[in-house]
Amino acid sequence: MGANVTRAQSYPLGMTYSMDTATMLLNKKLGDIKLSSANVSPADKWTKQILALLAWDSQAADTIQQAWMGLSADVKADTIVVVTATDGDDTFIYTNM
Repeated sequence: MGANVTRAQSYPLGMTYSMDTATMLLNKKLGDIKLSSANVSPADKWTKQILALLAWDSQAADTIQQAWMGLSADVKADTIVVVTATDGDDTFIYTNM
């Protein structure tokens, strides 16, 4: 298994997370995952990857889910996506503070 982690939030924190932003993030991260899968050494080859998304709140998590449903199967490839809504309880994850 390969793993990739990212955050789903808008700035300023707490603003509505848009479908365009969610789709852009998923396309970028899933593209990176396909690239890493294609370039991994044969000795370390994996068959699936996990994309872990930390969402600022349930609205962002729901928007990520809707964006995921709209993606084509070839973009999703062999990736498992796990979305965790943190409800803003751990701001340090989303900032450099």
